[in-house]
Amino acid sequence: MQVIILLLTGFALIMIWFGLPMMLRAFQTRQLHQACVARRAIALTYDDGPSADVTPQLSALLGGRDTPATFFVIGREIDKRGDVVDELRRQGHDVGNHTQSHINAWKAGPLAAARDMTGCQRKFSRADAVPGLFRPPFGKATVATVLQAIAMRLRFVYWTVDTQDSWNRRAIDSVIDELSTRGGGVVLMHDFSAPRRGPTPSRHKEYVLDLTAAIIDFARQNDFQLVRVRDLLV
Repeated sequence: MQVIILLLTGFALIMIWFGLPMMLRAFQTRQLHQACVARRAIALTYDDGPSADVTPQLSALLGGRDTPATFFVIGREIDKRGDVVDELRRQGHDVGNHTQSHINAWKAGPLAAARDMTGCQRKFSRADAVPGLFRPPFGKATVATVLQAIAMRLRFVYWTVDTQDSWNRRAIDSVIDELSTRGGGVVLMHDFSAPRRGPTPSRHKEYVLDLTAAIIDFARQNDFQLVRVRDLLV
């Protein structure tokens, strides 16, 4: 009987450790979708930068089209290209925490995951540059991640439309069709130089730039607002 109780207790703890953040993710994703529909809005978001090639060209495209976006950056990339992050902020884009080294919280210990979150946060030196948004790598979080985010006053941000550009990119028309059908959304893309997996990892930069331009055109032609993620948060 004691063995059964121990097994059930262990199972319950595991469900809480991983299940509670999954429930929070589902709740927040639903809220983001509802906010997009209510405002007829599209939020462009980019993970894993800043890169040396994609991010500057993306910044130029967004700036030239007067379009705001949200970038979730990795601390180790800020070390290499802090000037790119500064330029994103000067253009009015939001910059959020995407950890120091892109650790998967489901595979790392809680202390390692916490250090990865704080490591990225420290890269923002000025008080007005400290991000209030956090997107967990791979969308994976645990109870420890949630508590750490609360302590750091970070708001979790997920997405509602996945372009799959990091592993099995979707056709641009498919993404546009989903935005049209669902009445807007928070779009996930990546501004790293190239994905490390997937059947078509080449021409990643071209895909992200073309998709971004296509979404902007679609939004402007169909009376959608282009917003930053924080504009959707209440």
